[in-house]
Amino acid sequence: ENIEEIRSQIPELPDEVVSRWEKEHSVEERYSKQLITSVKVANLLDKSFKNALDEGLNPNKIASALVNKKINISRETTDKSATQLIQDFKNLSKTDDVADEEIISTIREVIAQNQDAVAKFKSGEKKIVGFFIGQTMRELGKKVNNKILSKLLIDELKNA
Repeated sequence: ENIEEIRSQIPELPDEVVSRWEKEHSVEERYSKQLITSVKVANLLDKSFKNALDEGLNPNKIASALVNKKINISRETTDKSATQLIQDFKNLSKTDDVADEEIISTIREVIAQNQDAVAKFKSGEKKIVGFFIGQTMRELGKKVNNKILSKLLIDELKNA
């Protein structure tokens, strides 16, 4: 009975946390191993992953965002709440509300400034669309839904 009491007070080992996160939250091992830096961080992420599942979010995408430094947990203080971490993640994918006309107008400006890239697109180089998406977002100064932007952009490039 004393052994069980002591065992319950011992924190989970990192490899056990990695396995549990993989089973319970589908978090890839490569992310878990990079994220588990302390018991405090592991506990915060545990709460965050549970909250993410409750809200229908993918904990593995949150882990990826943390590893790729799109959102942060301060290494000194891990009192950033699990709720705040989830909110930071949600803000990553938030887009601005921009009228199609404004997007099309900006696309036309970008196309006019980059005729060499238009020629590459017309010669079959489809990867150049990514360049145009980046230029258009930079000119707009806003975060736009990529699917909408891509469709409008391809339509404009075909007509350029």
